[in-house]
Amino acid sequence: MVRTLATGALLVVLGVVLTGLGVHQLGVVRAARKWPSAPRPRIGRGLAGVELAAGLVAIAGGAVVLATMLPITGFAEVAACTGAAVIVLVLGMIIAAKVADRVELNALIRSPSPLYRTTAPRPGGPHQTATIPPAKTSPPMHESDRPDPAVPADVQPGWVLTDPAGGWYLCVITATGRRLVRLPDFRLEPAGASGQLSVAGTVELSVWPLDAADSGPPATTESPAAPAR
Repeated sequence: MVRTLATGALLVVLGVVLTGLGVHQLGVVRAARKWPSAPRPRIGRGLAGVELAAGLVAIAGGAVVLATMLPITGFAEVAACTGAAVIVLVLGMIIAAKVADRVELNALIRSPSPLYRTTAPRPGGPHQTATIPPAKTSPPMHESDRPDPAVPADVQPGWVLTDPAGGWYLCVITATGRRLVRLPDFRLEPAGASGQLSVAGTVELSVWPLDAADSGPPATTESPAAPAR
């Protein structure tokens, strides 16, 4: 009796450990396949699946061993062992799927953007700022220079918007108001050409000096954060 109880408990504990490791690695593998900057998995998808399956089988085996301790014999004992194994396998697969989804989501949240790079200021002097003298005269306004009425009133320059057709636009400021440029080719959109727009986020721009291509990483600037929609 004691040996049977110890064997069943050992199989359950071993199965839980293997299942936990397999589920975690499977979530990391799935995140790495979807996002290039996600943490690299230690093992592949196949080995993670084998580890998960071995853990579930070990838990089911432990449940069968523990079910043999019930005071029943014959067909009832076989049915109890089979039912315990099936219940453990079904519940284990459901729980493992949910935990793997949670691990994948956490890995994606912690992953930095593949386009983001932290930059340190270069030593040797203050930052240079560019100044543009004000224009003394205003050029004649053309129809293409008028502000775009499709841009929502609360949108700031640097925000990225989308339309129902799947187009992406960047809000910029001009001498006459806010306009939209299409991404990724930065083509100026005619005023009123875009449909209903919704805010998708903001952008970060990097500036490379033309005369100092090898002087270090570019300076970066960020637009004000867009509110969550």
